[in-house]
This record gives sequence, structure tokens and C-alpha cells, in this order.
Amino acid sequence: MTKSILHIPLSPWMMDKTLLLTRLHASMKGVPIISNCHGEPYNHHYKQYIKDRDFLRVVRLIPAVYIFAPILFRNNYWLIAHSPIMKNMLMDRYGTSIPITIIPNGIEEWWFNAKVPQIELDGEPSIFYHGRLSYEKGLMPLIEAFSKIKKKTKCEAKLYLAGSGPLEKRLKNMCEKFNIESDVFFLGKLNREEIKMYLQLCDAAIYPSLFESFPLSYLEALSSAKGQCYFSNIGTQGILYFASDEEKKILNLFEPTVEGIAPILENIVSYTVENKSKKQKEFARKFLWEKVIDYYINLYNKIYEELNG
Repeated sequence: MTKSILHIPLSPWMMDKTLLLTRLHASMKGVPIISNCHGEPYNHHYKQYIKDRDFLRVVRLIPAVYIFAPILFRNNYWLIAHSPIMKNMLMDRYGTSIPITIIPNGIEEWWFNAKVPQIELDGEPSIFYHGRLSYEKGLMPLIEAFSKIKKKTKCEAKLYLAGSGPLEKRLKNMCEKFNIESDVFFLGKLNREEIKMYLQLCDAAIYPSLFESFPLSYLEALSSAKGQCYFSNIGTQGILYFASDEEKKILNLFEPTVEGIAPILENIVSYTVENKSKKQKEFARKFLWEKVIDYYINLYNKIYEELNG
């Protein structure tokens, strides 16, 4: 009878030594491994590094892409993905016949009820984003679209970008190029109290991802934002998998291109969009950990019965 199952996270970087040693020990002991796949290095990073001619990062990532990823993804009894796009990516790239179950990401009750300090935000309106400052987050088209709307409408809008990452310098250079450096605030990496503080105060939150599985930032925004939230139709594939047709309307989806983002920003600065923040919060409650945990329990029971049936 198999009594043990190892459930372990698998990030796009692959290189955490402690997790690698834990996996190796489990494999030697014959313990079935379930990997929770939070990303995949080739599509998350490698392709863009090549496109950007960032050859130093390309070289550094070669072991993860061509050595560790094939081994780690195939050395599992079961895989968990957070979206259909992630599931298909794993199947197409690694040709794995390992079962893959789609389970949503989860969020804590804290995001709905915690009290945080209040501050004054500049901008009419104020627009907020939080997450990594990296290519897949779609921030370059966001800044270009923001500059176009500023020029077109002469509005007093301000854009707040919270987070850090490899694209920060390029984004700041873009702001200087478009002459909007005084209208875009780079806040750096914030803790969750600070993130919630900005979400509760901003007029709108926007997430223009070019690629995502099921980002926690989306759930944080839906659960906390005072204003309307807007999401890339690509980045929401994980959430959409668990949403009804009516709930999908709450997400205000758009194409993550300059042409797709500009009309969204124009609606925001004109204050013409219905505020659905109450419905946003109700929808986000579907992903509380106390509900998401049932997906994992059902999967564990299924695997246990299969191993010991």
C-alpha cells in the first residue's frame, strides 16, 4: 500500500536546489510525485530572451530549458496546471502522457476584509497595475497606449506600476520617449498591505498580460479594487475556465495590444464605464482557498484510490 505522495511546486526557473533534492530523494524512495506547474521556462522566458537578443540570459536558461524541464515534467505521477493554456503547453512541448488536472489558483480571506492605511493618489483618474515588470506582462503596449490617450484627451490620468523586474529600465525609457515620465509612477516591489492600499484607492486596475496561466494578481485585484478591473483576454484563460458566461462579463476583457488597450483607457479616463466592483468581489470569492482546497482533496483521493485500488 502506498501511503505517501509528494506534492511539490514547479516554477518556470526550475533551479531551486532544495526542491530538486527533495524530488530526487522522493524518486529514489519510489514516492509518487505530483507537480503543481506554475510555469514553463521555454514559453515563459526563453523565447522572449531570444527575441530581445538577451544572449546572456539565453545561455543561463539553457540548462533549465533543455535539461531540467524535460526531466522534471516527465518525472511525475500527476501534473496540476492552473489553466487550459498551461495544460496544452505541457502536452505539446514535452509530449507527456502523464495525467494533467486543471485546478484554479486560490486567494486568502485577508484580501476581502483586511484594513489598510489610506493615502491620497494623484491623477484623475488613477490607474494601477501590480506584478512583475517583465515582457509577458504586456506593459510596453500599456505605456504606449497610455501615452496616446494622454495626448488625445489631455486628461490628468496617472499610471501607477507596482513591482520590479528586468523590463523596468526599458519601461522608464519608454516613458521618457513619450514624454509621460511625470505621469507614470514606478512604485517598486510592494508588500500585500501596500498593494491592497493602492487597489482600494485607484479608480481602475489594469492587467495587459501577453501570457499568463492563472496570476494571483488578478484575484487580488478582483477582491480588493474600489474601481473597475480590466484584464487581457490572454492572461485570463485560467480564470475563464472556471467562470460562467455571465461572470465572464465582469472581467472586461481586451486584446493586449496598443490598439486593444487604448479604447479601454479612453473609457477609464472618460468615466463612462459602470462600476462592477461588488460583482468582482463576489466572483473572486469562488477562489477562496477554503473552496479551492476541495479540488486538491478530490484529486488526492482519486490518486490514492488509483495507487491502492
